Amino acid sequence: MLSMKKRYLILLGFFLTSTFLFATAQVPDILLYNGVEYALIVNPMEHYFNEFPEKRPQMPHTALWRGYVATFEIIDNELWVIDIKGFESEFIEGRYTSRYVSIINEILDGRDRMKIEWFNGLLVLPYGNRINYVHMGYASTYEHYIILEIHNGLFLRELNMDYRQFTEFRERQFVLFKQTEDYRNFIERNIRQDQTEEDFDNFLRIFLVDFLERIYE
Repeated sequence: MLSMKKRYLILLGFFLTSTFLFATAQVPDILLYNGVEYALIVNPMEHYFNEFPEKRPQMPHTALWRGYVATFEIIDNELWVIDIKGFESEFIEGRYTSRYVSIINEILDGRDRMKIEWFNGLLVLPYGNRINYVHMGYASTYEHYIILEIHNGLFLRELNMDYRQFTEFRERQFVLFKQTEDYRNFIERNIRQDQTEEDFDNFLRIFLVDFLERIYE
């Protein structure tokens, strides 16, 4: 299970590397929900690969820094990984060809799926027309959002919002998070001399919802 400290270290890493790795758009993980594919910002399999680094595929290019693309699905109110793809290149008839191939059996020691029991957090699923880009192009705004709250891999609830409701929800979560000891600890541990609390706040307002362990109420 990801600890609060670990989740915010991941968030910090996302923040600090965004001007470098994320200058190249990353291939997202996928969630199948009610028969529809959604792109994810968070990567629930990272906990697994941090526990078993020898199983992590190598980074094939700058658009796939984590080395794989995972597909998840909510099955009987549980979060499962149902496929993991790696990037394979072959030299055929004088030229290289590349493709994504399933490596889930290799990664999971012969299994073709696994429950993600360690994940606590929110899965934000945007859909509808894209409205505009924000924060240097790393996030988009959409007409509608589905938010799934997950605890220990179990689906708890679903929230449906339009863009205005989502921005209000996101701001409310930020305001409530700022009132917690976790916020102050995060700032004190990670702020650099060339950064201000306002810098962190501007980032958190946009991305915090994707890295929260739960909905603050």
